[in-house]
Amino acid sequence: MKLLTTLDSFSGSLFSYVCHQDSSILVDIQGKTLMLCPRCTGLQAGFFASVLILFLISDRKSLKAGRAFKWLVVGALVFLFSEWMLAQLGIIHSGTASRFLSGLAGGVALSLLAFAYRNQFAGRGSRSRSQFYQLFSMIVISLLLGLLLFQSDLWIVVTLFLAVAVVTNVLFVLQTAILRVYSLLVKPKNKTL
Repeated sequence: MKLLTTLDSFSGSLFSYVCHQDSSILVDIQGKTLMLCPRCTGLQAGFFASVLILFLISDRKSLKAGRAFKWLVVGALVFLFSEWMLAQLGIIHSGTASRFLSGLAGGVALSLLAFAYRNQFAGRGSRSRSQFYQLFSMIVISLLLGLLLFQSDLWIVVTLFLAVAVVTNVLFVLQTAILRVYSLLVKPKNKTL
């Protein structure tokens, strides 16, 4: 019981940094409230899952910002913002499913943008770094699947998944910012003669 209380307190605090936690739209899972709204749940889950998948396939394929990529990203972000805006204006009623799906689409789109941006200045990187990211992705996926198999309380599984997602997403964004600053500092300046 102490584990549940600790996890509830920790997740509530952690999720408060990335979600408004409006009690009128929070979802209950097996009688316990998930302290991340459906849209933020979709954003975090979509971003996290996409980054893991992109790390797994990044060595085999490069993410190119072609026409289909741009339309996918634009379409997903338009869906996210239009669903939110139409609900705010009272034109549509935004339910749990539509909030989650628009958040999921937005999370995937934002991760694609972040990954493509990161690849512009971080380059392909070393083979060992790529292998590290692939290994990290496989370990995280294995741990989460193991948790699903051996934990019967769905609230604990979802809360732990989302806590890992939030922390990993923040670390990915911070690492991307650090790599960007580093690339600006060490980039050789063009000398004009």
